[in-house]
Amino acid sequence: MKIAFDVDATLTDMNGFLKKHGEAFFLKRNKPMLDPDATTAERMYGATTEEMRAFWLRYYIVYCLTVQLKPNLKDTLDRLRSDGHGLHVVTARLGAHRKDFLGRVLRYAVIKKFEHHGIYMDSYTFTNDSIADDKLNVCRENHYDMIVEDNPNHIERIARNLGIPVIVVSTPENAGLNLENIIRIKDLNELENAVKLAVSLCKNGYSGAGSVQ
Repeated sequence: MKIAFDVDATLTDMNGFLKKHGEAFFLKRNKPMLDPDATTAERMYGATTEEMRAFWLRYYIVYCLTVQLKPNLKDTLDRLRSDGHGLHVVTARLGAHRKDFLGRVLRYAVIKKFEHHGIYMDSYTFTNDSIADDKLNVCRENHYDMIVEDNPNHIERIARNLGIPVIVVSTPENAGLNLENIIRIKDLNELENAVKLAVSLCKNGYSGAGSVQ
């Protein structure tokens, strides 16, 4: 099976990064932490659009260079590869789709982050969130059998339009989604069982929301 993986907040510890770098930043703006489980500054601190823009203007490069991958990711992906699955990154990381020098640097940061941890993916695709359904269309064109994702917009579009299993890494931001073709996991420790379930669903042509027990 060809498995597509989102990166930010799916394979990276976005929550930990926002706690480490965001708490002091937003307290200076009278924004205490509201949701310690969140993966966006908007939900974690109640940040406005302007406040989020200011935070990421200051910390985006720091994030790209220093954010930690989720625990045990390499071992999990190695076992999936041993089971015969293809592993592909499909990420809408801001700016990484660009054709200029900045885009090349941001793409390099993603790839080298994985390689630094001994993780080698079969392909990397950088989509543009300013183009409607860019990630959806990439998944369609490359015939991925399933995707691992956390972003509610991408989850909904792919689940509704492609009918492939979407393995959802549960966050407060996507908690309200209840769609066919999604399989929820609490964290990546449940990923292998979720993939096995998704493979079964693909073979049986079944559509239905569920979770890994």
